[in-house]
Amino acid sequence: MVSAAAVVCVLHRPWALRPSGSSRKGPARLSTGSLNLTTIPPLVIRLELMTQRQLDESVERGIPRHAANAVRRGHWTEAQALEESRREFAARLPQGINTPGKSFCMVVEEEARVTVGETWFIVNEEGGKTHFWVDWLWIDLPHRRKGYASLVLAELAERARRLGADRIELSVYVDNPGAAALYAKIGYVPLDTHLVKLLTPST
Repeated sequence: MVSAAAVVCVLHRPWALRPSGSSRKGPARLSTGSLNLTTIPPLVIRLELMTQRQLDESVERGIPRHAANAVRRGHWTEAQALEESRREFAARLPQGINTPGKSFCMVVEEEARVTVGETWFIVNEEGGKTHFWVDWLWIDLPHRRKGYASLVLAELAERARRLGADRIELSVYVDNPGAAALYAKIGYVPLDTHLVKLLTPST
């Protein structure tokens, strides 16, 4: 399990350009000709271990999401999806928050103390190697496209390195191109491909 100490990560965002004379209030600006270079405060997050209650709430949020995704991808029928999703989550977490090898964290924006998402990850030893798997990464809709997911993945990669893993792994479906683009941008590459062929009913 992850250490009880919270993890603090800092992302230094690039300079932003605003027209000279802009009346928008914000961070201090440095004038450079007709443009102002605006210093944007660093984005800082904290990964905090979930309590059992927070994990239970995370599971309750995850069950309908997983069910809807499985229906959209043709894995389950809509009538059975919620039941199957609950069964799958229960099988993945037989001991709840104490399930061996699994860690569960809330993603908290440090300055505002606002929870912006959550992440689950798995660490195990197999075949003489340490394996680190990002099982779940969710950033709440109002906080997306702000750098939080990249920051979480950077911290998890560093944690994997410290534990002796030579790689960090996750999976992504082709119907999630935004996530796939993010992963590719920060260095993830395909390892294998799961193929499916849809069959027409027999007559």
